[in-house]
Amino acid sequence: FLLSRGKSFRHHQPKRYIQHHQNNTTVYARLNDSRTLAIQKQADATTILRLNQATVYNQSILTEQLPTLLIDPSTMDMLEQGSASRRQLLDWLVFHMKQGFHPQWVAYQRLLKQRNSLLKKTRQLTQVQLAELKSWDKGLSNHAALIHHYREQVFTEWQPYFAKSVLQLLPSYAEQLSLSYNAGYDTNVALDVQLNERLEQDLQLGYTRIGNHRADIHVHWRSDNTVPSDDVVDSQATNTNTASSNHEVNAKLPTLKEQAANVLSRGEKKLLITALRLSQLPLLLND
Repeated sequence: FLLSRGKSFRHHQPKRYIQHHQNNTTVYARLNDSRTLAIQKQADATTILRLNQATVYNQSILTEQLPTLLIDPSTMDMLEQGSASRRQLLDWLVFHMKQGFHPQWVAYQRLLKQRNSLLKKTRQLTQVQLAELKSWDKGLSNHAALIHHYREQVFTEWQPYFAKSVLQLLPSYAEQLSLSYNAGYDTNVALDVQLNERLEQDLQLGYTRIGNHRADIHVHWRSDNTVPSDDVVDSQATNTNTASSNHEVNAKLPTLKEQAANVLSRGEKKLLITALRLSQLPLLLND
């Protein structure tokens, strides 16, 4: 995980996972095609990355060579947490499947950081600041459209793999669980137009409320809307003396759609999160 992500899932400070009394730690791997990867972490968090013995300066170069999934207790609350962990689940897939995604994501994050910094500084923009903001919004809009395009494509490809994984781990809910993707903004309207319409509210709040950074993945639970004939009150049939009274009767109830996290037990939620993660691996292998 350290080699693939450039950080440990156990602690963000390298000195917490470097062997006691040592100044650094090195992790090295040789892939099946003989490529080599290496990372060295110093106690002061200085990092050295190597690909085929050559130094590289961007962790994403190693990450794309070594897709790594983590399933541990810290990941088992993503259904109840904010959208960030669920969004990262999708973006991890998109990063490995769509080569153009990462540059767009990095550029979007840079512009978003600049925009939010300005929003925090003032509640009243000067003409110069307003012109600058509009320029950033146009850039955000262009990047957002491509990011959404990549996410939507991968999400569509991911769904049947998720369904298959649920069938294996939660077979009794296979027909009732489904995924949905929320882009974080209205994709039918350019993002810069929507940001301009909400500028006053964003200034008051001090941050940008809509965009790719608010995207989310939801797991829905849908009830079965048919009650078998055995559960139908007998009086429905006995009140009539027609031949149809001998036929099977089914009662239709409204279909209930709910967040899966609100319906499943804690153990079932853990299985569901495991299904979400494991369903990504065969998709990558078949890509």
